[in-house]
Amino acid sequence: MADAITKGNHCLCGKLECSIMKIMKTIIEKIDKNQKNTDIIREAGRILKEGGLVAFPTETVYGLGADALNEDAAKKIYAAKRKTVR
Repeated sequence: MADAITKGNHCLCGKLECSIMKIMKTIIEKIDKNQKNTDIIREAGRILKEGGLVAFPTETVYGLGADALNEDAAKKIYAAKRKTVR
C-alpha cells in the first residue's frame, strides 16, 4: 500500500515527496440530500482526521477536501492536482 502512484515510469507527484502519495482505497457513497446519513458524515470526518482526502459534489464541479492544518494532507491536494508546492 505504500507504493507511489505512477504513470509509466513517471511519478505523478512532481516535485513532492512521493511517499505522501499512496494508493488509497476509493469509497463511493450515494447520498440523498433529503435524508441525512450520519454514518457517511462520520466516515468522511474520520478520513479527514487521518490525513486523507474527501471529494464532494458542489453545484458546478467536484471539490477536494483535506485538513488544512495537516501539512501532509495539504500536500496530497497538490499531488492529486499535479501541482507543485510553493
